[in-house]
Amino acid sequence: MRNATREAQVAQPIFELSDFFKVTFKRVETNSSIGRQSATNRLQSATTTNNDIVENIVDSIVENNITEVQKAIVTLMNDNPKINIKLPAETVGIAPRNVQVHIKTLKNLGIIKRVGPAKGGHWVVLDS
Repeated sequence: MRNATREAQVAQPIFELSDFFKVTFKRVETNSSIGRQSATNRLQSATTTNNDIVENIVDSIVENNITEVQKAIVTLMNDNPKINIKLPAETVGIAPRNVQVHIKTLKNLGIIKRVGPAKGGHWVVLDS
């Protein structure tokens, strides 16, 4: 997302992780519809990068209307695919059993999947 916004010459998104994962996009301020159209064209013409995967994940999250806790779990899995149940539980501040429930929901929505065995496998955040 950062590369795409840089190429489109718009403000960089702000990423925050506390009790939940948050991405803030700055609105492009213009005085005319021509300026808005120009900004839209710049965004649409940005080249495809690996960060498009993250953008697709965010779109999928918005479409599926998942919770802030689930967004944080997806972010943690994307950062560390070999993550276990304990780390998201401690990071988000919920019981490990609740993390398992959230993971099941994310798997059912097609946002994540487990590759390999419970021990030694890893998480894949799908490019939906």
